[in-house]
Formats: sequence, structure tokens, C-alpha cells
Amino acid sequence: MTSPTPPAALVSWAHKNTAWAPEQEQSWENAVRSLVECLRAKGVDAHVDLYYQSDSSIDWTRWGQKMVRDSDFVIVAVSTAWKQRWEGTNEPTVGAGAVVEADTLKGRFNKNQHEFQQKTLIVMLPGVSDEDLPADLYRLNRFYIKEFTDTDDGIQRLLRMLHKRPLHVLPELGLLPDLPPERSALSPKLIPAESSSLQSPARGRATGGIGGPEPSGNTATRDISVVGNGNTVTVGGYHVHNTHITTTATTPYEKADRNEYLDRLNSASRSRLEHRRLGAGLSPEQVARTLTERVRVPQQLDELIASDYRLLVGPLGSGKSDIAEEWFRCRIEDAKKNPTAPVPVWVPVRDLDGQISDHIVSEVGLDALTGLGADVVVDGLDERTDEAATVLRQASEFVAKWPKSRIILTSRTQEKVTKRVVPVPMLTRSSAERLMRLVAGRPIGGLGRHLEEAVERPFFALLVALHASAVEGTTGVPELIDLVVEDVVAAEGHNLYTGLRRLAVETIRSGKAVDPARFTTTDVAVQIRKSSLVTTTGRKCNFSLTIYEQWFAAKALLEGEESVDELLTSLRAFDRWKYVLAMVLAAGEPTRVDPVMAAVARWNPGAASWVIDETHSGGLSHTAPDFEPDDWEEVGHRLRTATAAWLDGLGPLAEAFFLFSAAEAQDLDEVTVAVNIDCSKLAVSWMVSDVGTNDVLPSVISGNLPMDRSRVSRSHAVPTGLNWVWEISRDHLADDVAQRFLGIALRIGQQQPGVVQREVHDGTRIRNAQFALPGQLEADPEAIAPLYPEGDIAPTYATPWWSFTPERMLDRVQQVITAAMTCYLELAETVTPRFGDTLGHRGLMPAEFYGNVSHDPTRERSPFEFPGLDEPGIRWLLKPTGTPSPDGRRPGFNTVSLTLNDEARIKEIDDDRDALYSSFRAYVEAYPPYEAFAPNFSTHSGRFDMHSATPATRLALSWLWEDLTELGWVEGHFPSSW
Repeated sequence: MTSPTPPAALVSWAHKNTAWAPEQEQSWENAVRSLVECLRAKGVDAHVDLYYQSDSSIDWTRWGQKMVRDSDFVIVAVSTAWKQRWEGTNEPTVGAGAVVEADTLKGRFNKNQHEFQQKTLIVMLPGVSDEDLPADLYRLNRFYIKEFTDTDDGIQRLLRMLHKRPLHVLPELGLLPDLPPERSALSPKLIPAESSSLQSPARGRATGGIGGPEPSGNTATRDISVVGNGNTVTVGGYHVHNTHITTTATTPYEKADRNEYLDRLNSASRSRLEHRRLGAGLSPEQVARTLTERVRVPQQLDELIASDYRLLVGPLGSGKSDIAEEWFRCRIEDAKKNPTAPVPVWVPVRDLDGQISDHIVSEVGLDALTGLGADVVVDGLDERTDEAATVLRQASEFVAKWPKSRIILTSRTQEKVTKRVVPVPMLTRSSAERLMRLVAGRPIGGLGRHLEEAVERPFFALLVALHASAVEGTTGVPELIDLVVEDVVAAEGHNLYTGLRRLAVETIRSGKAVDPARFTTTDVAVQIRKSSLVTTTGRKCNFSLTIYEQWFAAKALLEGEESVDELLTSLRAFDRWKYVLAMVLAAGEPTRVDPVMAAVARWNPGAASWVIDETHSGGLSHTAPDFEPDDWEEVGHRLRTATAAWLDGLGPLAEAFFLFSAAEAQDLDEVTVAVNIDCSKLAVSWMVSDVGTNDVLPSVISGNLPMDRSRVSRSHAVPTGLNWVWEISRDHLADDVAQRFLGIALRIGQQQPGVVQREVHDGTRIRNAQFALPGQLEADPEAIAPLYPEGDIAPTYATPWWSFTPERMLDRVQQVITAAMTCYLELAETVTPRFGDTLGHRGLMPAEFYGNVSHDPTRERSPFEFPGLDEPGIRWLLKPTGTPSPDGRRPGFNTVSLTLNDEARIKEIDDDRDALYSSFRAYVEAYPPYEAFAPNFSTHSGRFDMHSATPATRLALSWLWEDLTELGWVEGHFPSSW
């Protein structure tokens, strides 16, 4: 058999925008080249002009035309520049190659529209938005590509179209069934629609012999709009009486009787509730008893109006899905009672391969969506962190487009939607006791403080009750999960454990269900599909509860099945595994956890700090001590391991460590740690091992020994959990970083060319000018050139200093803030080089500083104000203006947009937050890994010290301080004095 001829494709693109910097051009070129390389690796004979630029035989005036004509497909990598070439709005001296290709495509359209539609495809590369697509090309197939990998949905869809390998193959046509006609003795009569005012719209196809003339005299058998009830409808501007109308039913809702459809929804909802409990290990009898306890729905969800949405947020095991399910079941009841109520639709996020609107339309149809609306639940955003921001935007757009609809989404994290978040209420003590009694058949008492808080979450209450006889020895939730999973594994065999462990890795990597036959034998794949821990659809399956997926994936990391180094290649890879790493830290055996956490801490201390914090918010931390006084040596070695990893990750900030900052030691190998543990307190001291005597201390000693050396000591209550050393060591170092951050940052900034160095020199100029002799300043005017605009209002007796007119102050503020944004990036790169986009401001950039400056030198000042220069007031926010490219570069530059004493700008910032917020959401959607570290989109205001010698440095350091505070590396407000 001969191999099929590979499809030939030309990638048409514009090399650059006229306003692009060289690094932006290179970033865009890299993205286009990556697309071509990916396609060629997958059997597509793809070409782009980049690979022919050294071929002297090519006639570039004809190459593009020939490639368009000869290729099976033309793939357009749209951009603002290509849009200009297509629309003819580009400068006439640039972009000739892309213009030739665009004109040839237009010629194809004019000659054969079908061929143009069939052979022209649009790709939206990272950083490109729909605004870059010409309006007259919206008809073409579009492919949104996020990364050039086999698992990218856009790449997969594009390859299927190029290779003509559809995902869904149309079944063979069957034989015609016996369908006798339904006869009607009634003959239709057409009456002009103007004579009536019937309402209640629907859509369908008129069949069954609708007769009578249309305005043109043709027979009225066609697609129609139907308005009316009873025996009268409106067809094409005429009323039809006593007409038999049928509608082509294509969706599950349209194909079924409404009550039958709602009954199916009820049954599916009940099945989901049962499956969650069976997955937790409950018996069918226990499941039935627990389902008699109805879940309480928060009032904010009950009061949700049409055309709006809410995000239901709660930690692991808090019952988000069950609350959403209860709201959903109430909507089913409403729909049964009221035939005009919206149609309920349940959407697991992992089943959402495209647009929410497409999914809903395919379920209920346009008629129902238009006339009734839909009550939608999208469950489990945290299971697809890469798609969460996109789904939230789609939810907002959906309810805006279909105002009779409303949506509830569930997630473990807030996803930065500040207005529409509904927190999950925890169980009251009495509710938790009642739920546990339904499972265990008796009251559950004597939990101890380590489980009292856990049972406020329904899932953990079920686990506690299920293993009531074993909870006395548990030290937290992770052990409860261990008990459940080990019971299943013991019952179903070790081969199942290995297969489930691999299934977890594959589903996390792909973000969706997978066929276990791709990674294991047929018999094991059959066992996996039958497991009570998974949900199976066809041959594919995934875990019924996310917590089990993460548990097995954590085992894969701890047992060496998956290498942690492969998860730390980018923030995008970390994002897929971050909840698994939290499970590792919370429940893993220490000797296996420490190497994993050390790798994360060295790679990015901000990401490692997030993992620590998630063990708390996820309810995974043990709440009982895991060591005793005699364990001081083991504890000491673990503290050294953790501290060494943190110091490596901190880079230049490692100098903040007490013994390093005092120049008593230069390396941790020169330092000894002393550990003292008693029944309630842990004391840790660090000291130099060798102080010039023969008495060199070992790396770890008991804190009970007498110590006469310089040291830093900290003591606190005995920490709990298996792997507490990572949090304790971070907090100890964070104290040092907070004390010495400013000194280290300023020293590093002054050692290299940049804003800090320039401002320090300018400060020297200001001081020299203050004490200069008469005539000295005029001798060397360039030596005293100011860094920023200085005052333009001469001193007076009342104000013996130079001051600023409003316009002059605006210029100064503009230049200072521009310098501050540059300074921030310089400091982030040199002071915190390994934190990357876990730094909130850095992850947001490039951005626009958007605000208004308030300055009135003639205003009457309060008697409580200190005399001196008037500080300007600024109201501002940061709007992101670009997204990272596939190779990690960031196209675009930081910009500043300021107005002066502009009430309209102030009102816009205060009142039009939704419009301004959209750019922030679009950025997070395009770059999902940043979501966990992104700051809340907020407005800032206050009076800025624009008169100091180093205003930009101070502002940049305050931003970096805020970022480190969010990550737990400093604490408190930015120091008011340096």
C-alpha cells in the first residue's frame, strides 16, 4: 500500500508591524517558525518564506503567488500587520510579500468561493486576538494555538483538517423505515400577519403541505419562523390557521418530551451524587442514607438572576459539586412546574472541548435557548487550570448573549473574579455529626483536634465516618485518603494500583479522560475501567474524584514513576502539577518528599511557597506533631536540606541569611544548626562551625549543649505534620529577608547601569547643588543636568523652594513612573532572578500604567499638612498589554498613560472597571499559569513622593515588596524609611 501524498501548505504571514522593536519581531518569527516545524513533524508539507531567504534563484515577486496556487492549503498566521496588508491600510513601502499573497487569495475568492473557503485556514498564534482578524474572514475555519505540542487542541484540530482525518465519522446510512404519513383533514389558510399580534417565538421547518401563495406566488414550504400558539402560527409574514407543523429535532432536549428530558437529568444528577459517594468508599446503603440529607445552597446562588453568573469557591472536599448539584436539582423541579422555565444543563469542565455556547446549543437547541434560556452548571474549573480563565470569560459572554440564562461554576481557587465569588459554607458541628451518623450508623466522637476542623468539609466527614474505627490513629486528612485508596487497591489487586498511578499521570498531562490501553495491557485496562475510583465513557476514563487523581499522581512522583525535573521546565508545566505537589508535601514520606521539594525550591521559591500555602487552604496539613525530643538530629538534617535549597533558590537574596549578612560565613557548609525539642517547643539556632579554634562543630548538634558562639535563634510551638520543615525554614529565612531586603536590593542596583544607579548619581548632584559656591554651577552645566523635570515656579517668601505648575508636575510624574517600571524589571531580574512570573507585577508586564495626576499648587492647604513641596495625588491601575510568546519572550513595552486633573479619567477608572478589567482577564486567559500568582485587579490611589532623590527606585522596590509579601517571603508594609 502506498502512503498518501502529504498535504502541501503555505504559511502566509507578515514579518513585522512598523512599531515593533527587534525583540518583538524575533519573537513573532520564532512563533511562525515553530508552527511550520510542528506541522512538518506531523506529516504536513508546510512552507514559509523564512526557509528560502538564502536561495538566490527565487523570484520573490512571483514566489508567493505560485505557492498560493500550488498549495493544497494556505494557512494564514494573522496579526495586526497581516490584517493591514489584507485591508490595504499598511504603509505602501512595507509588506509587499504578504500583500501579494493576500491579493492572490482574493483572486481565488472572486474566482471560486467554495475553493477559497475549503483551502484557506486561519491560525491564531499566542498573543494574537480576534481583533487582528479581518472582518470579512470571519467565515473561515480558525485554530487557536497555545503551545506547539501534540496535546494542544488547536494543533490537533488543524492536523485533522489538513490530513482529512475527522474526529467523528458519519455512520453508514441505514434503510428507510416504515413511516406512514399522518393525514390531516384541515387545509391551511394564509392571513396577513398584520391582522394579529400573536407572540411566543419558536423556530422550525414547515412540512405537511402548507399551501397558498407567498407574496411572490411561490409555494410556502421552507425554513420558517413560527410565532403563535394553538392552531395559529406565523409563517413568513402570514398567519397559518389549522396547520400541521413539525420541527426538525436534532438535540437531546428537542428529541424528547420535556418531562422525559427532565427526568433523565434528575436520574443523571442522582447518579453523579451516588458515584461521588461510592468513589469515597461508601457502601450503597451508606450512600442511600447520606442522600436523605439535603445540601444547603448559599443564598447568593438562590438569588442568582437571569443574565448573570457566579463562581462557587471552596477548598478541597468542601462539597462544591454537591452544592451545585442541589441548585441544579432545584432548577429541574422549577422546570417541571413551569413550562417556560429555563432548561437545566450540567457540564463537567473536562467535557468542554470548545465554547460553552456550542455545548449548550448542541444540548438544548437554539429554539429553547432563545425562548427559555438555560440554567447551567460548569463543574470543576480547578481540574483544567489551563482553561479556567477562558471558561470564565465564555460564561460572562454567554449570559450576556442569552439574557434568559444563568451559570454557576465551581472551582477550588477564586480565579480573580472578585465580584461574583460565592464562598462555600462549611458544615456546622451539628450537620457534620448528623452526616457522620448517617454513614457510621452511630455517633462519632473523640476525634481529637486534628480532625475536628476537617469534618467541617462534607467529603472529609464521610471519610472519618467511614473509617470510624481507625481514625483514632490518624494525624490528618491525608491518612484518611490513604485508608480509602488502600482499601480499594487491596480489593482489586496491585496491578490496578500501578495502572491507576499511570492513569493519574496521563489525565493530568492531557487534562481529559484517556484510554488506559495506551499505557498498559488489555486485561489491566479492563480492570481500570471497572474500578470504583474512575468514571468511564466508552473506552476512556478518568478519576471520579479529583483528590484521587492527585493522590495517585503524588505517588508517581514519590515513587520515581514521574521525574520532578520534567515538571519544572516552565511555569506552564508546574501549573498542571501544582495541586499534586501540594499533596506530595502534605502526605508524602519525608525522605522522598525532601528531594522533590528541594528541586521545586531551587527552581522557583515563589512556586514552592505556593505549594506550602496550598497544603493549608486545601485542608491537607496534619495537625499533630510527627517527631519527638530524641529526633533532634534527624530534624536538624532536614532543616539543613530545606534551608540549603531555599538559599539556592533565593539567589542574591540568600545574603539576607543572618550569618551570611554578618560575614561570619559564606556557605552553609560552614554553619552548624542546633535543635532542641521538648513537649511543646522547638528551638533552632544557627552558628559558625569553626571560629578559628580546633573545636569545629558537626553540622547538627543538640540544642541542649552549652553554646558560646554568635548565633541566630528562633523558637516556637512544636510544628505539626510530616513535612513541616519546609514551611518553618521558609519562615525563618523570610524574617531575614524582610530585615535586609532593601539594603541588598539597593546595593545590587547601584553596582550596575540602570535606574537605581542613575538616581543615586542624581541625588549626589542635588546635594552638590545645594552647597555649591556662586558661579560653580554655571562652570559645568552638563554635570548637573537633572534626571527628571524640576520645578518651574520660583521660590517666594511664603514658599522658599522651587515648585511645579500642574503641567510640569505631569511631565515629572510621567518620567518617574516610566523609570519605575524599568527599574522594577531590572531589580526583579537581578535581585530575584528565579522567582519569574510568580512575582505578580512581573507576570503582569508588559503593562500600561493608566491613571490621573491631581496637582494644584494654588490649593489651600490643611493646617495639619507639613509645610514643604506639594506631593501629587495619583489614581491608577495597571493594564496588561501583551502576552508571552511560545519561546518565553514578552512582546511589547511598558507604557504610561496619564491625564492631569481629569475628572473623566477618574470616573472611568472608578466606574468602568468591567471594561478595564477585560484586558486583565484576557491576559490571564492567554497565560493560565499566571493565574495562581496574579494580583487582584485593583485601583490604587494616594499621594506620591515625587520630590525625593530616588522616586522611581522607591516605587519599584515597593512593587517588588508587595510581590514577595504575597509569596510569604516578607511580611508587613513596605518600610516608610530607608
